[in-house]
Amino acid sequence: MLQHLAADLLVEILSYITHESQGLTSFGALCQKVNGTLNEESAWQHLCQKYWHSSDARLKDWPVLSAKGLYRALEQWMPMEGFYVLTNAFPWGLLALLSIEQGQLCARMVRFLPQGESITEIQVPFFQVSVSEERGNIRSVIQAPWLQFDSMATIAPIESSQLVASTQESHFFSSQNIGELGLFQARRAFRLEAGDNSEKMVDKKPATAAGVLGYPYGLQDYLDESEEIPEVDESSTLSKSWAPGRLGLEGELKQRTDAMLRELLSRPRFCDLALIRSPDEFMPADPTVPRLRPGLYAGDYGHGMYGQYRVEVLLLDYVSLTAEEVRAEIQDPQRLFKRPGGHYPAPGQLRALAELNQSITFMRVVKQCGDLHVPMGATTFVAICAPENALDGAQNGPSRVQNRQTSSWESVARSWRGFGTLAMPGFGRPSWDTGWLVQFAHRAGEDRFGFVWDRAQDAVVLKWIGLQDTCPFLQRSWLPEDVR
Repeated sequence: MLQHLAADLLVEILSYITHESQGLTSFGALCQKVNGTLNEESAWQHLCQKYWHSSDARLKDWPVLSAKGLYRALEQWMPMEGFYVLTNAFPWGLLALLSIEQGQLCARMVRFLPQGESITEIQVPFFQVSVSEERGNIRSVIQAPWLQFDSMATIAPIESSQLVASTQESHFFSSQNIGELGLFQARRAFRLEAGDNSEKMVDKKPATAAGVLGYPYGLQDYLDESEEIPEVDESSTLSKSWAPGRLGLEGELKQRTDAMLRELLSRPRFCDLALIRSPDEFMPADPTVPRLRPGLYAGDYGHGMYGQYRVEVLLLDYVSLTAEEVRAEIQDPQRLFKRPGGHYPAPGQLRALAELNQSITFMRVVKQCGDLHVPMGATTFVAICAPENALDGAQNGPSRVQNRQTSSWESVARSWRGFGTLAMPGFGRPSWDTGWLVQFAHRAGEDRFGFVWDRAQDAVVLKWIGLQDTCPFLQRSWLPEDVR
């Protein structure tokens, strides 16, 4: 029966069993006809289009490969497109973008520079992967500015439990193992590792209490009197180039980022990248919900305390809980208000929402690039967005809020009740405190919002990261389910 099917129909059926090239090739053992079909270019061309959207426009810059070779190359590298966070830089995190461009997988670090009322997105080359085919074998080569001519680099998937931190600030936390902290639960992650260049390791100066972390005024100025600067294990941390220091101009930020990457991978070290999960792909239809797209936003802390890390990156999405799920969240926070490292209660105000006995829509905002107090991976605030009868007191929100970046006063167009995270350095004793999600008066082409505490009058103004408009790799629903 199978031998009478057209090539594209046969491979279509077989691909429902497995879409992996190695598994598909093994079906050739069924019979000579099937084996012949699996050697036809048209069969693999069909699979390239079905699983990897290999349109002429997407493939116009690719090297010349056989259809089967192209499938193998796309199978390996296409699922890696997306936005990532560099976990070695915990608690700050650095944003990275991987995309297929001109027939290569190109990786860039994305840095942010506040300028006036805007935040400029700056891309710094990280690495690229080129592909060639030799006698039916696919050869992938990693090229990078930091890679020594006599060295090689490898990329391999890892479990989220293997993600580690390498900054000196990570010593404020209970562990440098991101998996143990439970803050960053990555569905997909990989490790980039360069060849052994141990003979080129740079000597490091001993740590000192006041200046080693690179804060403009000394770290102690930012801690409570009861807190102590942690002892730093020099053997497991990166140098001062990774410390906050100062932000500098665009050229300085590019040079510093390049130097940071060179240091990270010029010794027997490795680089861990964790895929930022896709937000739920829906905008609630309820008109009371903020008209803010799910995705990544950036905001300027507005002060020099965090130096080069003064811009936070947040992932926004919406979560709807049934009445039963709201009650479960009160008893055991898991969906919205879960904290790692112990049981921390959800906000007490949820009890009033549970009494409404209906579904509630929330906005959840999680840090992808964080700070010493609320690090990457932690939920920074949650807002109650719908239905209308759940928004009791929304009319009492602030009418004006001070923009931390510009120090100017912004008019508030709408507001929603919410809960923000407060924590000591090292995410110590985290708690929820009440405040407001505020949406500022609309400007052409901009959706701007922020979170303001009940006791405060200022907020970090958050803005959509424009790279998502041309590289929308947060939404990965077109990929096969097992590689999303």
